[in-house]
Amino acid sequence: MNIPPQNSYEFAQQLIETGDLGQAAQQLEEVLRSAPDHAAAHNDLGVLQFRSGDHTAALAHMLQALRLEPSNMSYAENIIDVCHSLGLHQQAGEMEQLLARQRETSREASDRSTPGSPAPRIIGDIDLDALLGIPVTDRNALLTWYWTLHPRFRFLKSVKPGGKVIDLGAGGGGLVTWKTWLEPIRADLSLYAVDLQKAELFDKYAGSQICDLDKESLKFEASFFDAAVLSHVLEHIEEPKNLLHELRRVMRTGGEAYIEVPTLESMDFPSRREFLNAGVPVSTVNFFDDSTHRRTFSLNELKTLVEGSGFRVAHAGAIRNRFVEDTLIIQGAAQSDEELGTYGVWSRLGFAHYVVALAV
Repeated sequence: MNIPPQNSYEFAQQLIETGDLGQAAQQLEEVLRSAPDHAAAHNDLGVLQFRSGDHTAALAHMLQALRLEPSNMSYAENIIDVCHSLGLHQQAGEMEQLLARQRETSREASDRSTPGSPAPRIIGDIDLDALLGIPVTDRNALLTWYWTLHPRFRFLKSVKPGGKVIDLGAGGGGLVTWKTWLEPIRADLSLYAVDLQKAELFDKYAGSQICDLDKESLKFEASFFDAAVLSHVLEHIEEPKNLLHELRRVMRTGGEAYIEVPTLESMDFPSRREFLNAGVPVSTVNFFDDSTHRRTFSLNELKTLVEGSGFRVAHAGAIRNRFVEDTLIIQGAAQSDEELGTYGVWSRLGFAHYVVALAV
């Protein structure tokens, strides 16, 4: 008989109350096997692991809980405790600052006056006037917490030790800088860049290939790679399934691929020009802002495409970071910073989603 995940979660709470923490942890792990997006189960399992001394595992589960429910301040407070215990005092301090600003923003939002107020400037579902009271904060802190909770960043940081990673559609090559940016340092990874033209950072990769992915095969031998990152690539490809079959050829069985594309909803988003006119610097917002885009996929369509190409989807989801997205937007506007503005708008509107798939 299948027990609903919420019932299993409630049973875990009973075990915690009676002091049976080991059994409670096992029960929470069972909940997450059937409901991997159960934020409270991630948080509670993280708390139990923290108590047992497994602080690294605790942090992973707590970060996942906050990613799933970014407005839950108690999750952020737990992360602060774990960061301090791991000696990550700078990250803990940055989280404390962001948490304080979120609380202040919540108070200001509840105090905003009503009758007689001018109509707010709203683009999409973003009330730009409502963001004006958010204090500008440290850029590095914002980028740290944006990427720490991003599935693409977490994917690269969790590749098997010594893994070979193909960065397919590498663009400027920024992925290679993540090896040594923030913990854990992953100098053990060997990254290989593939793109239509060479970028300056490609010299920092273990190897590269300059090619047209619509016309040319990958030069690498079969089963060469342990992992792959395809970030905003498939929407530019004429035959995405052919590329995925070629990717499967060069990946070992059991290897993992991270694939990220714009959502179907992005086709109806406000244009880049609307945000620029409102003083928010951004790159692509509406799917058609980029003339090289061909088509994109719903999450179910993406899963079907991937699983028809020699992979099995392990997990998938939307890419949001509600904890810092509004601050990213207002900081981007205040500092004319396109990177921050784009991250904030993408997160707030839900520009992209992803799958992580195993080569089978």
